[in-house]
Amino acid sequence: MLGSSRYFRRIHLGLLLAAALAFGCSSGVKSSGPGGKITRTDASDMDAGIIDHVDYQPDGGTVWPDGGEQPDSSEPNPDTGINMDAAAEQPDAMAPGAPDGGEVGLDVRRVMNDYDNCQTSATIDVPIRVNDVDNQATPRSPPLTGFMIPLGRDANLRSLNELMVIDDRGNQLPAQFEALSRYDAHPDDCMAPIRHAYAHVRATPAPGQSEQWRVVSRSNHPGEPTPMSVSETSTEWVIDTGVARFTIDRQTFTGLPQVEVRTAGGYATVVENSRGGFRMDNNGVRTLQAPYYLELERQGPQTAVIAARGYYSTNGSAHGLGYTIILYLYAGSATARIDHAVYYGDVENFSATGASNSTTIGSAKMILPFAAPATEVAAGMASRSASNTGNSMSVKQLKRSPAQRAFRAEITSGSTVLENEPKATSPYLRVTAGNSRVMATLNRMAVREPQGISYVQQNNSLSLEFISEPITVGGARGIWGSAAINFAAGSSDSSAQAELQLHLERPLFATPGLDQIHASKTIGPYAKNTTTHSQLFSLLETIHDNTVNYFEARNISGIQVWPDLSRWNDVNPNSYFDGGENNYWNWSKPGMDEFFRTGENHYLHDFSLSQASLFAETTAFRTYRDNVYASSVAGLAPCYGDSFGWGNQFQEGLNSRVDRCPGDYTYNKHLKLAYLVTADRRFVDFFEEAGASAVNEFGFPPPANPDFYVELTYARLSFQRLENVMNAAEFGRDLTWSASARTALRAYIDTMLQGTLIDGHACWVSGFGTNSALNGTCESPQAWMMPSPLEFSRRAASFLNHTGLSNWMNQYYEVSVRNHTVTGANNHPNTARTGAWNTIYECTTNATGVIESSCRPVTNGVEPFYDNGLLAYYNAFGLLLGSDIQNGSNICAWLPSAYAQHLGVLMMFPGEVNNLVWGKASGQAFQMASQAAGAMDYYCP
Repeated sequence: MLGSSRYFRRIHLGLLLAAALAFGCSSGVKSSGPGGKITRTDASDMDAGIIDHVDYQPDGGTVWPDGGEQPDSSEPNPDTGINMDAAAEQPDAMAPGAPDGGEVGLDVRRVMNDYDNCQTSATIDVPIRVNDVDNQATPRSPPLTGFMIPLGRDANLRSLNELMVIDDRGNQLPAQFEALSRYDAHPDDCMAPIRHAYAHVRATPAPGQSEQWRVVSRSNHPGEPTPMSVSETSTEWVIDTGVARFTIDRQTFTGLPQVEVRTAGGYATVVENSRGGFRMDNNGVRTLQAPYYLELERQGPQTAVIAARGYYSTNGSAHGLGYTIILYLYAGSATARIDHAVYYGDVENFSATGASNSTTIGSAKMILPFAAPATEVAAGMASRSASNTGNSMSVKQLKRSPAQRAFRAEITSGSTVLENEPKATSPYLRVTAGNSRVMATLNRMAVREPQGISYVQQNNSLSLEFISEPITVGGARGIWGSAAINFAAGSSDSSAQAELQLHLERPLFATPGLDQIHASKTIGPYAKNTTTHSQLFSLLETIHDNTVNYFEARNISGIQVWPDLSRWNDVNPNSYFDGGENNYWNWSKPGMDEFFRTGENHYLHDFSLSQASLFAETTAFRTYRDNVYASSVAGLAPCYGDSFGWGNQFQEGLNSRVDRCPGDYTYNKHLKLAYLVTADRRFVDFFEEAGASAVNEFGFPPPANPDFYVELTYARLSFQRLENVMNAAEFGRDLTWSASARTALRAYIDTMLQGTLIDGHACWVSGFGTNSALNGTCESPQAWMMPSPLEFSRRAASFLNHTGLSNWMNQYYEVSVRNHTVTGANNHPNTARTGAWNTIYECTTNATGVIESSCRPVTNGVEPFYDNGLLAYYNAFGLLLGSDIQNGSNICAWLPSAYAQHLGVLMMFPGEVNNLVWGKASGQAFQMASQAAGAMDYYCP
C-alpha cells in the first residue's frame, strides 16, 4: 500500500547519525572523507609533490618510497624463531623470464606496519589452511592468497599492526591486513574488538599442493617485505609495483592513463591514455562523469586497489547509467585487473513493478592506446588462435537471442572470420608494441551479454569490450564484467594466458582452521568429523558436481549463472534462459559453506562467487545511490528470471518483472560469506545502499503502526530486509550510513522483543500494519522458514552482545518443540510421528505476552511438512545448537539420529532435491545444513 505515511518516512541519514550518537555509540576513528575513509596527509604542499611517506589508512600498510628510511630487519629474531632473512627472498615469479615480467635484483624493502592507530593488541595464533589442490599445473602469477580471520569478542584484538603470517617452515610471508568488521562498531573503531580481519599474502603453495600457515601477533614485528611503493598528490596516484608503474589521475578519472614497465635502463611507457578511457554507446557516446566516490581503498604493501563510482553521461547531460570501476594492482607484478559494472537505476515508482524501465547499451569498453606501434597481434580461445603483423583483430562471444539461439564465438581480422567456436573459453589477445608484450583476457565471456577484446589498428589501441553488442537492461539492473591485463607477458602465449586466466577466474583463497571458526562464533560451525555426516557431504558434492555439468551443457558462464536457470536439469539446453527460479533459497551459500569446511576453492569458483557478485552488481534491484529510496524492494531481487512473461512475450533485460513475480524470494545469506571470502568492497557498497533502503522502509524510530508488509516480524520479506540492515551495520564503511544501520538494528531487535518475538514465540504480523502481536493473536511463521531468521538472530546477538535476543533463542527451542512437533519421552520430538507435526500454530496474547494454554495448531488449508521442508526445520535446531543455547543436551538427545534418518529418506527420492542439482527444493533443504552438521559435531557426544 502506498500511503502518504510512506513518503513522510523518508529518513535523513544525518538525523540517524545524531540518533546513533545519542544512543551512546563511541568511536576511536579520526575524521573521515568520502566513504568513511580516514583523511590523509595531502601531498600538494610537499616538496615536488612527493610524499615522504603515506599516512595511515585503515586498510593498508604504510608504504615507504625509494630513498625513504627503512627499518633494519636483517637480524634474526631469537624471540619468535621466525626466519626473517628467508622472508625477504622473493617467490619464483621474480626470477628471470618469469611470466609476470619480474627481474633479478628487484628491490625488496621492509615497511613498518601502520594499518591503524589503535593502541591495544592481543596474543593470537590462528591456523590457516591454504589448499591449492584444485590447481594442478599452472603456477600462480601474481602469487597472491587471501583469507578471512574470524575472531571472538573475547580475543579482544584491537590493532592489526602486530600481525604477521608465517608458513609451516617458520618463514615470514609478505602480508597486508585490514579489518572487515568490529563488534558493534565501525570497522576502524579502535574502541571495539575486531570481529573479522583479512589478510592479503604475496605467496602461494606450489600447484596442486596445500600448506598450513599461521597468523600470529608479535610485539617486535620486523615489518613487511615489499617492492611496492605508493605516492599520492592532490592530482594523481603513482603506484610502482617494482616491475611496472601505474599512474592514475585523481581529477579526471579515466582508468589507467599511463602504464610504464621497468627495464634495465629505467621505465618504458606502454600505455599513454590521453586518447583512451571508458566509453559507452547509450543514446549517444557517454563518458565517465567525475566519480562521486574515488578512493585508494588499499595502498599496499602487497596490493593496491582503487575504486570509482559515478555515472556515464554525454556532455552537459544529467547522469546516465551508474558505474563501478575497480582497479587491482599487485606488488612485484605487471598485471592489472579491471572490474567494470554498469547498472540502469531508473525506476518508475516506489513499487517492485516500477522497475520496468529499460534502455539499450550499444557497447561499453575501456580503451588503452599504446605508446609504440604494434608489430604483432595474436588472439586465441579454446584450441583456436591466430596472429598477424599489427592489423586489427578481435576475439568475441557473439550475442544469443530468441531468433539466434546458437552459441557462437569468433576470432576476426577486420570483416574476416579467422576462427570460430561455440564458446570463447580461455580468450586472450596479445599485442607486441615496441619492447612490450601486452596480454589481456576476460572472465568467462558471457553468452547472454556478449563481450570481447580487440586491437584497433587505426587508433593503435587495445579495447576491453565489457559489452560488445547491443543489450537491453531493465530498471535497477545492470551488467558486470572483469578483465586482466599483463603489461610484460612472457614468451609463451599458452602459459601466460593460463596464468592470467587463473588469476582472474579462480584466485586462491584460504580459510581458517575449523576450531578457530567454531571458537569465534562468527560463521559456521563446520564439521570436522566427516564420517558422522558423510551422507550429507557426499550428497552436497554430488549436487555440486551435477550442477557444474548442467552449466557446462548449457553454456552458462560464470557471470550470468543467476537467476536465468531452471531448478530442473531436464530443460531443453537450447532454450533461451527460460524458467529461471533458482534464486529462491540462495543455493550458492552451501558452496561457500563447503569451501570454509574443506578449503577447496572449486566450491567457490564453480558458481558461488560469480552468483554473489552478479547479485550485488547487476541482478538485485539497485537504484542510483543518490536515490536509494526509489523502490520499496531496493537491495532485493525478482523471484524469477524467466526471459518471457506470462504473455509469452520476450522482454530482454527485464527478468520479466512486470508480470512474473516481481517480489523477492532470496535470503541474501551468501553475500556476507562472499565478502568474508574476498574482502571485495563491491559488497560493502551494496550493503550500505540496501541497508539504508531497508531502514527507510522500516522507519526510524520504528512506528507502532507501520505500512503494510514493512512490519518488524519474522515474515520472509521482513527478515530479508533485516539481513540487509545487519550487513550494513557490520560491514558498512561510510561512517554515517554504518552508524545509522547499527543504531537501527538494535532498535529493531528491541522492538521485536517487545511485540513479535515474545516468550520464545515468533509472531507473524506481516500485512497487519502493526509491530505488536500483544492483545490479539500470535500466529507462527511456517516452521521450515525459521532457519533463515534464526541464523540472523544468532549473528545479531553475537555482533551486538544482545542478551535479550540470546534469551529468546533459548526459549524458542521449547516453544517450537511444544507447538510444531509431537513429543515423546522426555518431551523430545517423536520423530516417528513427523506426519502429525504442525507447520503453523497460533496463540492468544494479552498485554504481557502469550497465553500458553491457548496455543493450537492451524490446520485449515495449511501445507503440512514435506521432505525437504522437514530437513530445513531440523537445520533450525542445529542453528540453535550452534548458538550454544542452554538446551543443547536436549537437542543432542534426538537430533543427530533424526537428521541421519531423514537425510536417508531424501536420498531415496532424488526428485526431492531437484534431480540432484541445485534448485528450490535442494536449496531449502541444505541452505543451513553445513552449519547444523557442524553444531552436532561440536556439541553432541
